[in-house]
Amino acid sequence: MKRDTLVLLFILVIQTILVWINQSNFLFWDTIQFAGKHPNHFYANGLDQGLLFPLDLDSGHPPSFGIFLCSVWKLFGKTLELTHWVMWPFLIGIHISLFRLSEYLLIKPKWTLNALAMCCPFYLGHSILVSPDIPLLFGFLLCLFGILKQKKWCITIGALLMAVLSLRGMSLLLPLVLYYSKIHGFSMKRLLANWKSYLAFFPAVLIASTFLMYHLNAKGWVVGNDDSPWASSFELIEPKELFKNIFSFYHRLVDHGMFLVYGLVIWKLRFLFILRSRLIWLLIFVVVLLALMIVPFSGLLNHRYFLPAHFVALLLAGQLLSTLKKPLITSLIMIGLFLGNFLVYPEKISQGWDSTYAHQPVYGLMSQMEQFIDKHDIRKAEICTAFPFRSKEQDMYLNDSADRMEDFHSSECRYVLYSNINNDFSDTEIDKIKSCKIVHQVANRQIQISLYNYAEVKTR
Repeated sequence: MKRDTLVLLFILVIQTILVWINQSNFLFWDTIQFAGKHPNHFYANGLDQGLLFPLDLDSGHPPSFGIFLCSVWKLFGKTLELTHWVMWPFLIGIHISLFRLSEYLLIKPKWTLNALAMCCPFYLGHSILVSPDIPLLFGFLLCLFGILKQKKWCITIGALLMAVLSLRGMSLLLPLVLYYSKIHGFSMKRLLANWKSYLAFFPAVLIASTFLMYHLNAKGWVVGNDDSPWASSFELIEPKELFKNIFSFYHRLVDHGMFLVYGLVIWKLRFLFILRSRLIWLLIFVVVLLALMIVPFSGLLNHRYFLPAHFVALLLAGQLLSTLKKPLITSLIMIGLFLGNFLVYPEKISQGWDSTYAHQPVYGLMSQMEQFIDKHDIRKAEICTAFPFRSKEQDMYLNDSADRMEDFHSSECRYVLYSNINNDFSDTEIDKIKSCKIVHQVANRQIQISLYNYAEVKTR
């Protein structure tokens, strides 16, 4: 067996071990919505209420991921372990796609892209979650592989997977189609001559447009409305806030060590337009699309949205590193990316916790805190907290309990559970909470969770 294949198998083993280590983790961050609330809705109601979610769960995305997980639960039982392992085939599919892309792009060694991905905090942090962004990324890479290798079935399956998962998956079809057109020539003459080749995208476009029209007809809106829990995220920003959002967009793009990858791309920019397949065009198309979808709005600057762009950048980095033949530069970039997993900002600076492995200690810490709460007979209703800990147990732990901690911003509670994982506390609120007595505190690496006696505030 060739050395490249052996290294790939070793990386697949590491990926599998990561799933095994984290298989009992509760659902975290936005996965509480997509892998907890959505499938729980179908688990409890079936399709009796239709394919669309009630307003408090509906952010406009197709229900496919929720229905898929619900179907798995119905067949094999609803457990955290099973739900985590459902992601494993898609994770393996991502690595195999990267390896095959390396072969086509003449990247040597062929496992370079796999190693870069395993070092990348955006991917590594997300690879231990039950997230629709994992199958979406697999669909994106499969579609790209089909475009480069001219395998129409890969394009069709990859594009369909993207279209049925999310609104963002549907949107990402546009840069892929533009890239497909770019490498075949943008002229109308060539477009007309090759129109049949675009039929590979047709099933995905049909599915996406059908769902959007169905949702619009049933709800009267597609992306958001004033009564939605996510309404504030889709509000257009004031012109004076545009610079702030542009800066935040740039920061998300280069966060957690990704500045090394984009730095390499910019350093060798003049070579990218002559490298095989000219993937720089796809990167441009994807980044421009993301900017148009994110920058004008108030609450869409999420790190996970950048995963497809980052993987195109990793493909370009792999090509450049293979061409440079500088093992030291390759090693430094991989080490720098991996160290990005240990970057934790000061607690008053928000962080994309789902897009870095730095969040991993939170699962064990929360288990310790739960044991303390149970041991001292503290009711969940007496505790206030913020996202992501305020969700019902049945949506975080996939059990049958509807217990939950209360929302700090809408309730008066005896205790406050605070962690630097929480992004929703204001600086003033953090200072106010920390002025209270600590009832119990747990910490590991750079993560801490504290339970405060907030009743003291009322007596001051």
